[in-house]
Amino acid sequence: MRLNLDPNAVVGGGGGSAATATAAPAGGGTVLGGSATTPPAAASAATQSSWLDSLPPEYRDNTMFRSIPDLPTLAKNYENAQRLIGTKRMEEPQPTWAPEKWNEFYGKLGRPETPDKYTVPTIKLEGGHELNPDLVKEAQSKLHSAGLTDKQFQAVMSLYGETTNKGLAASKVSSEQARTAAEQALKQEFGDRYTVKVDLAKAALRKFGDESLVGYLNESGLGNDPRLIKLLASVSEGMMEDRTHLRTQGLNITGTTAAAQELEGLKMDPEFQKALFDGQNPGHKAALDRWMSLHQVAFPGKQPDEF
Repeated sequence: MRLNLDPNAVVGGGGGSAATATAAPAGGGTVLGGSATTPPAAASAATQSSWLDSLPPEYRDNTMFRSIPDLPTLAKNYENAQRLIGTKRMEEPQPTWAPEKWNEFYGKLGRPETPDKYTVPTIKLEGGHELNPDLVKEAQSKLHSAGLTDKQFQAVMSLYGETTNKGLAASKVSSEQARTAAEQALKQEFGDRYTVKVDLAKAALRKFGDESLVGYLNESGLGNDPRLIKLLASVSEGMMEDRTHLRTQGLNITGTTAAAQELEGLKMDPEFQKALFDGQNPGHKAALDRWMSLHQVAFPGKQPDEF
């Protein structure tokens, strides 16, 4: 059996039915069972032409409609347009805008009318610290000028609080490390007199300083500086020596006698006696060191047999 392209040829044999073969259409379609399909591009063009032809002439030639391929797309575009009706639309910011135009734009975004209208979030800082009110006012003013909304302002301030807390925590660790290093250095230098020397330094600080100075030394970390501690201890010891010297000059007596008289006076001092006899007292070491030093001056070469 063979295919004969002659339209008059008969396919098959014997008393069977005849079928005619058809050549491929010029448009490029395919032959399947004797029927041809239309190419997609041609079908699309036909569809657009069909719905455009149904429009009145004044709309049919409008280029806006010619970009729409079919009626469903037209319906979708119409639905979207209806949804935008009544919706407020903002202009795109331009670098050439005047300050008044920027203020209008920021207002539409949701910026408060004045800087003091911002909501300041509750920020808990490490160590019981609080935000400086002047700093908060400055932030409100500058961030208001930048156009931040209330929500944005709160986010910025919260981030500032988190960053500050991280800095405070790092400072605390650094201060503790400095204190440990200072303690080790002074123990190595002072030896057994470490506690006495530190007590003397604290006594000098209490004598000449105040709470604000103590607070500054603690916050800045200078209170852990071995050089400062040694200086204060030396000042305290110098005061003790000067006091003995002044008494000697005023009474025109020897240093030995002055030391003995001071020992007698300390025997009558209840606070000193309490520190001297109480090993748990913070001032015990200083009191003991002072008593021993005076005893060596008053009674050279002898050990105290009683306090």
